[in-house]
Amino acid sequence: EHGHFGVPANVEAYEALYFWVRNNQEHYNKLQIGEKSSRLTSERISQLKAIGFDFIERCSKQTGQTSDDVRWNQRVQEFQLFRQEHGHFGVPANVEAYKALYFWVRNNQEHYKKLQIGEKSNRLTSERTSQLKAIGFDFTERPSNNKHLKPWNERLQELKDFKDAHGHFNVPIDDVEEHKSL
Repeated sequence: EHGHFGVPANVEAYEALYFWVRNNQEHYNKLQIGEKSSRLTSERISQLKAIGFDFIERCSKQTGQTSDDVRWNQRVQEFQLFRQEHGHFGVPANVEAYKALYFWVRNNQEHYKKLQIGEKSNRLTSERTSQLKAIGFDFTERPSNNKHLKPWNERLQELKDFKDAHGHFNVPIDDVEEHKSL
């Protein structure tokens, strides 16, 4: 339909295909530097080559950035916006609107961990690591999986309401189900 393999990173209808393309490019690059890839077999490489697949991601003529760079910058902005709105970086895993951001955070934490033990990462460059450190990214903290996570301002209001109702801040943790998440 489009005559190329430059699947856009910022079009929701192509998001899954974009990640599939990038994943195959990454696994091919790993093979090129001697790392093993369980996903990209020689048969799959042959199939991709047969259709003219480009294993090297190209830069956009307009921006000079790869689609991976564009996606990276979008996620960084989304991450910063999340912190602005919620007062923390604990991206919940179980909120559909934040799923992609949650996995982005987890992947960066995993890639950082690999770098710390001397393994290679073709995703998390030193420039990207510095960028994340500059905005306060915590490479060790796991994003929140807590089903009770709510935006900070909502919790603050909930706490104020609790104090108004009970006259104190001693929220019970085991006998009042409705305040369990406070």
